[in-house]
Amino acid sequence: MSDTAGARSDQPNYPDLPDVVDSHPPSAQTPLGLDYFAPHAPDRRASRAANFALGVVIVSILPFICGLLNVAVAAGSYSPTITGSHRGGATLFLTAGVVGCALGLVRLAVLRHWTGVVFAGFLLAGQVAVVGCIGLAAV
Repeated sequence: MSDTAGARSDQPNYPDLPDVVDSHPPSAQTPLGLDYFAPHAPDRRASRAANFALGVVIVSILPFICGLLNVAVAAGSYSPTITGSHRGGATLFLTAGVVGCALGLVRLAVLRHWTGVVFAGFLLAGQVAVVGCIGLAAV
C-alpha cells in the first residue's frame, strides 16, 4: 500500500489525474458566466423575427441602388433603345426597394421594435424622397 493508497484496484493508477471519488461536485453556477437560454422561448422568437425584419429593411437597399444605377444609365444615354429598357428596370428596382423597406417597417411596427421602426422609417422616407425627385425630374 505504498503509492496506490486510495486508488481502486480495478482501474490503473494515474498519479497526475485526480481520483474521481475524491473530486468535488460541480458548482450550481454556470461556468465562465455563460448564459443559457431556451431557443424556442417567446422572447427569442420575437428577437429572431425582429432581426429578420431588420434584414429585410437592409436588403431592400440593394434593389433600390440597382434602380438608381438604371436611372443613371437611362439619363446618360442618347439611345432610345437603351433609355427605354433602363427606365423599365429602374421602375421595377426602385419599386422593389421601396416595397421591401415598407414591408420591413410594417413588420417592425407589429413587433413593437421601435428602434428598428425609426431606422426603417428614415430609410423609407429617404427612398421615397429620391424617387419623388427622380419623378419630378422626368416630368
